[in-house]
Amino acid sequence: MSNKKTCIIVDSCSGIKNNEIKDVYCLPLTIIENDDGQEKIYADLIEINIVDVIKKISNKKDLKTSQTSMGEMLDIFEKLTPKYERIFVVPISSGLSGSYETWNIAKEEFENNEIHIVNSKDLGPGNKAVVKLITEMISQNKSSEEILKKVEERKKKRLGCLVVTDLEQLKKGGRINAFKALIAKTLKFNIIITFDGSLDFYDKDRSVEKAIDKSLEKINKEINYLSKGIKNAFFYTSFLDENKNAEIKKIVDEKLKIKTEQSYIPSVITVHTGPNAFAIYIETN
Repeated sequence: MSNKKTCIIVDSCSGIKNNEIKDVYCLPLTIIENDDGQEKIYADLIEINIVDVIKKISNKKDLKTSQTSMGEMLDIFEKLTPKYERIFVVPISSGLSGSYETWNIAKEEFENNEIHIVNSKDLGPGNKAVVKLITEMISQNKSSEEILKKVEERKKKRLGCLVVTDLEQLKKGGRINAFKALIAKTLKFNIIITFDGSLDFYDKDRSVEKAIDKSLEKINKEINYLSKGIKNAFFYTSFLDENKNAEIKKIVDEKLKIKTEQSYIPSVITVHTGPNAFAIYIETN
């Protein structure tokens, strides 16, 4: 049991803003625009959002992302360690960014404080669910060991599949080579990418509905949601067309026989996966 005064630090990939949840603090990741050799730097969720990112990509702007700086990490630890006896940090998945490793280095400067860097291997609403889990366990006076064990167990209960219809950003980032991207575009393939801490190519299909079927089959194969039941189900999107979102979400909801919670794919992920993509994310009981 523990009744230590506790806070949580997240980054902007969680979608959580400062002051949204009590004792949860957000540091922005960075989106960088190369404008004819001049770099414009934006703090994610503060100076730029998903709609801005999609519009910039559509206008052929050259974007890249960067993790929270070491200086910002040290500053927030300096600010919070006098106020809290225990801190949990839930950054973007270690499979997508070096943030997890950098947070661990920053933590070494505060070795006399209880700081836990949580490798949730998640992002977006998934990390928001991790924060909810941690806050619930804090309110129950659970120990740090109990909380970390529960977060670790949760990793085995969730999986996401991303369906990408425009491969230009994946090609720019080197996640798919130019030849494969050209073939996929010519044959009008939707690319299916699994997310289990990192983004990995899984399959492809010309039909959006069949891509959804393949995604759900893969998710069920890995976490067996049909027999275990669904605790959380999210529909992520980077379509700005609400009619298109409603059309795809309806197919997903009907196949799952539940109403998924809709949110945008995080801005820093959309920079790499491009607009007009969607994802299905399921967590089992």
